Amino acid sequence: MTAFDVTKEREKKGQCVKCTQQLFKVKRIGAFRSKKPLTIQGLVDNGRCMICDPRVGDVVLAQVSAAHAVDSHSAHGEPSPGHNTSNKSIVSNDSSSAPGYTRPVSSTSVHSTGVSLSLNCSSGHIQQNHAEESHVDERKGLPKNEGLSLYDDGEPEVQAPEPESEPVLEPEPKPEPKPEPPARRGRNRRSSTSVQFAEYIFSLVDFQDLVDTMNDTHAQVKMQISCCEAMLKLIKTPDGMRDFSNVRGSVTVIDAIDEHFKSRELLLAAYTLLSYGTSNCNIIKDHVIDFDGIVLSNRVAQEYVTDNELSKLVWKVVTSCCDGTSRTRQVVEKNVVSYVLHVLCCEDISSETQGAVVDCMANIAEYSSKGRIQFIQGEGMSVFVPFMFMTESIGLAQIQCCRLISALGKDEKLNDTLIGEGCLLQVNGAMSAHPKDSDVQEACCKALVALMPTGHQEIMEFGGFGFLAAALENHQNNGSVLKEVVYVIGMLIRYEASYSQMISTNFPEVRQHLQHASMSYPACKEKCDFILDRLSVH
Repeated sequence: MTAFDVTKEREKKGQCVKCTQQLFKVKRIGAFRSKKPLTIQGLVDNGRCMICDPRVGDVVLAQVSAAHAVDSHSAHGEPSPGHNTSNKSIVSNDSSSAPGYTRPVSSTSVHSTGVSLSLNCSSGHIQQNHAEESHVDERKGLPKNEGLSLYDDGEPEVQAPEPESEPVLEPEPKPEPKPEPPARRGRNRRSSTSVQFAEYIFSLVDFQDLVDTMNDTHAQVKMQISCCEAMLKLIKTPDGMRDFSNVRGSVTVIDAIDEHFKSRELLLAAYTLLSYGTSNCNIIKDHVIDFDGIVLSNRVAQEYVTDNELSKLVWKVVTSCCDGTSRTRQVVEKNVVSYVLHVLCCEDISSETQGAVVDCMANIAEYSSKGRIQFIQGEGMSVFVPFMFMTESIGLAQIQCCRLISALGKDEKLNDTLIGEGCLLQVNGAMSAHPKDSDVQEACCKALVALMPTGHQEIMEFGGFGFLAAALENHQNNGSVLKEVVYVIGMLIRYEASYSQMISTNFPEVRQHLQHASMSYPACKEKCDFILDRLSVH
């Protein structure tokens, strides 16, 4: 172990780096440590070692011990330790020169820099009196810092021996300077989204500390979980997302997933963090793709396919990475579509999990023609349509399915396949099952637009326009729904002129709803006026 390592280890334990005297009380708080400075009389002053870092006014325990030793040897007529007995500096009279006779000493004064210690030999009581450094003894006219002096009335002075000099230790080699870490943030910062716990943690550690802790304790699952939870708190603070991506925290989290693949608790903490990060930061998306995060997600999705909570988080991460950029192509190359088909084919799986998978596939189909082809060729429609039928009463599932139909319908070559598999009937069923749900109605209208090139005739013949008319009536005060419904009706009229007469004959109330939409919502005015003109002709 190098001298630098020894120094860091002693600092970690709260000890003096030179003499190992305990200076701080170290207390662990989860993955972190708090230090409380100690005060020990004569040794430690508020976390400062008084032996290795003396200051003016200190009363060091070593000085008090030396004074006791002098007093004890003087009382017994013995020279103090280290005293040179050959130096005959004591002048005695005839009555006191007999061998073994020692003149009784009434008092002893020990003078040090700025401190006077009076030792009473009879009682052993020590009194400490602070004195000025320039104080001069009134008897001898000498400064009191000249050493240890023994006085008696009219008697010569006995000079105390100088204390033995401590051996000079060779200075420890200076460690190579490390790059200065980024300044700690958050001590004086207040965030609208932070809580007291986040502020407390942020005052102690930063993302680099947490990343280092995860790397140092990679075998400890509980420590990894604690660090992921702390990162999630910090990432929601101002600049937290930027700092998390700068220290490549997502890479460390991916390594933890790979090492502790069998720990559900760690996977939950890690994917909760990654799902939040990938939803808000493109750099984290790149880290997930470049460092095998997608491959690991495929494994987790397959291994924990029946775990609803964890599966939703995993597929949310994959969905966020399919954002219409080159990342979508990279995700498709990781064989994600085959895992989508696997989950849709599995039985006894939560509809929420399968809905999350459908949502992921919708993102892939939206931006990747290769992904669309893989889904169709893998007989994805044979498992997708039954899922949409079974979840007809669940509004969120219907929205997700309509998104996938809209994405697949972008490829006109697939229109016949979608119509033939019964997607149009499923869209009509969703509009019928959720007439008051504006989100469902809006998603269904977008799906009808995607099916329009080859499905406009089926829309009119199979009652699809009746659901459009109902949407106009039920959502007169919802501009976004009216905009989508009016757009579908306008496209129908453009595809076939005879549809105007059919609408005027079978749905006369549509004219009134269109007039209301034209007056209430300027964004719909142009399209509404176009439809009304066509209806007026007939």
